[in-house]
Amino acid sequence: MSKDLIVRLDIPFFPDRDPIIFHKWFPLNRDNEIIVDHGDVSVRLWFDEDCLLHADRDMEQIKKLVNVMAAKMHAQVIIHDVPDEIAKFIYQEKAHL
Repeated sequence: MSKDLIVRLDIPFFPDRDPIIFHKWFPLNRDNEIIVDHGDVSVRLWFDEDCLLHADRDMEQIKKLVNVMAAKMHAQVIIHDVPDEIAKFIYQEKAHL
């Protein structure tokens, strides 16, 4: 029986080198997430308040900023129909961590 492999991670950005800047807007709504399905692989990319470079600020202050910078982006990759042998190997290796 095949299984789905789900990997969730944060992708950091480096504002001093490669900033991701949103002008007077930040895609906090889940309706703004990017979804790509390609064969047996699904990828979701999204932002939330935790992704803001200024996450320590009040959201009302952030809404007044002209350039809103992202410090990271969330990602989830789902690989569908992973063969049982590979799933078993992953779980065995995970136990050794």
